[in-house]
Amino acid sequence: MEDNPLTIIKVLYQSLRRLRKDTKSIDIAQKKLKDIAEKMQRTSYLAEMEFHYIYALQCPKYLTGENSHFYYHIFEYMDKFFEKADVVTDLRPYLALLNLYTDAPAIIKKILERITQMENVEKENKEQQERNLAEAK
Repeated sequence: MEDNPLTIIKVLYQSLRRLRKDTKSIDIAQKKLKDIAEKMQRTSYLAEMEFHYIYALQCPKYLTGENSHFYYHIFEYMDKFFEKADVVTDLRPYLALLNLYTDAPAIIKKILERITQMENVEKENKEQQERNLAEAK
């Protein structure tokens, strides 16, 4: 393998993505293994975002806005880990790379949609519990 900087960057990037193994084959009865696999996936996503972040800081022409891999990676991370982690805190440093007027509103909208969705599910669960209690009486 050639040891030029571009090759090293490509190898590093691919190694980060390979941490994202498919966890469907893990026996869900073994909760500890499932938790470890999910932590590995989350770490991979965060490491990839950090990679994009550092690269963008060093290369001002690196695309991070709408339609970039970085932009879609943020949405993918939100979809996968919104209920499992504090996504807003995780993403806060990386949002600085986005355009405040064109890119950030879409991400903020997605976060607000997920919060509303979670609130609706919680409200439905509470109502169902109340109905179950009323029926039990």
